[in-house]
Amino acid sequence: MFVNGSKFKKLLSELTFIAIENGWDSDDFIIYGSAPLHIIGKIGDVSDIDVVLRKDKWPKNWKPNHHVIGDIEFFDRWCPKLYGNEQTAEKLINDHSFLYDGVYFVNPKNVMDYKIKLNRKKDQNILNKPF
Repeated sequence: MFVNGSKFKKLLSELTFIAIENGWDSDDFIIYGSAPLHIIGKIGDVSDIDVVLRKDKWPKNWKPNHHVIGDIEFFDRWCPKLYGNEQTAEKLINDHSFLYDGVYFVNPKNVMDYKIKLNRKKDQNILNKPF
């Protein structure tokens, strides 16, 4: 595993603190977005972390479906406009994950598939590199 980014390490520490503060276990959430690609060395450091949290663990004082704390974004499911309601934390952990430093991350292949479907300009440099 690669993991060289200081921002990534800082955000992972912040997420760990938030998880402890809320009483979440490691199987209550999973990290999606570009962070899994950073772990395998496909990209450099990350600017934020995207977290899919189990709906039953969603704090009552948070906005429904999407909440932001600094550079950590929380979702109750991943990209419902693209995937409907099927990309929940439970499903992602059970079907498409790996553990790194005690935290679940979505399989990088699934991240790449997501980025290919969106075909965003900001992801072109990632999509053009061999996987």
